Amino acid sequence: VYKLGVRDFAIFFDDIEDKNGTGQARFINDVQAEMRARHKDIQAFLTVPTEYCVANMITRNKVNGYTEDFSKNLDKKVTVLYTGQGVVCPGISNSEYAEANKIYGRELGVWWNYPVNDYTLTPDGEKNAKLALGAIENLPTVNLPAIFFNPMGQENFSKIALATGADYANSPNLYDPKKSWNRAIEEQFGALASEMKIFAGHSQHMENNWANVGAEDGRDFETAAYLVLSAIRGGRTPDFAPLEKIIDDMETAAYNLKEKLPEKYLSECRPQLEQFLRIAQADRLALKCLESNKFDPQLKNLRAEISRNERVAILSEKSALKFVDDVIAMFNKK
Repeated sequence: VYKLGVRDFAIFFDDIEDKNGTGQARFINDVQAEMRARHKDIQAFLTVPTEYCVANMITRNKVNGYTEDFSKNLDKKVTVLYTGQGVVCPGISNSEYAEANKIYGRELGVWWNYPVNDYTLTPDGEKNAKLALGAIENLPTVNLPAIFFNPMGQENFSKIALATGADYANSPNLYDPKKSWNRAIEEQFGALASEMKIFAGHSQHMENNWANVGAEDGRDFETAAYLVLSAIRGGRTPDFAPLEKIIDDMETAAYNLKEKLPEKYLSECRPQLEQFLRIAQADRLALKCLESNKFDPQLKNLRAEISRNERVAILSEKSALKFVDDVIAMFNKK
């Protein structure tokens, strides 16, 4: 590997059962020492410990024996990577980062689990059902000794988040996630950038019972839907136009992307794009039900079709899709 030109090396101990912190540290120390003795131009030497998030490093405010042994015995020249408070968490603040550094007595590097999506399981156990198309966000504004972004299996769509990650790594204190995200999509999708921003804007947040990361999906939609529903619930006449415009744009974006996206992208997002169109069409019918104050049974049929396809495609669960469920629930109460 060295002969191929590699000068940075790593030995990872994540996701294994053996928690011999002292033994692991000594093994890394021995390998690193031997490598550096042979080759004077070795640069970074990295590791991921078996306990790689703060939630697993500490029990009842006390550092666990494994982490204490590993950190105490590991050569200070080895850079340790960790994932934050949890395996997949909303972010790492400067203060959280400083506290984690105290555990190891060194500046830690970060292994950031976004945009990876192999934990987004559907009810049937299918992986990769949701695409993480948002920006890297909520990381320390200080310079880190190392940072790695874990990508999706969908390599082309991973490049949206990875491009923003490059901007972050280049200048953490000046990084603007929204500007970086817009620039990444414009550079990568050209004439289809406006449509891609709409689609990607509804597929950013990744969450299950142990993971929570990424910007909320469809914020503009959520705000417009809230204004409509709250007006109706309060006995007022809502302004339907803003939400109708958003739904128009969603449908147009879905059609244009299905027709014009290069195959290398379509092969990675076809199920999600088709689901996005179904949700937009259901949103349109839900809005018509509110405008006419008359429920159309076809809305339940559309919702059922969306549910059937959630086996392979998930997006905008708490925004565009929630609006459909809210409207159905509203009419069920009447």
